[in-house]
Amino acid sequence: MSLQKLFPWFIACFVLFAGLNTIGLIPVELSGAMRQASRFLMVIALAAIGLKTNVRQFARTGWKPFVHAIILSSLVVVVSFAVVAIVL
Repeated sequence: MSLQKLFPWFIACFVLFAGLNTIGLIPVELSGAMRQASRFLMVIALAAIGLKTNVRQFARTGWKPFVHAIILSSLVVVVSFAVVAIVL
């Protein structure tokens, strides 16, 4: 399998644009528009994931995976807040 199929192209674009924005090569106006587009596309991606969820199969798995997901999600939130609190 080729590296191109293994490595998602959008990650390379993200790193490229993040670097360009960090060194100031992207104008502030364009940066703001790109930020709004990024948020919109994230919502679309999350909606697509939700729409592909098979609710019947999800219900058949039982409550343990659901509790596991809630615990992991909560842990991500706690760690995120902790990192922000430490950095700021």
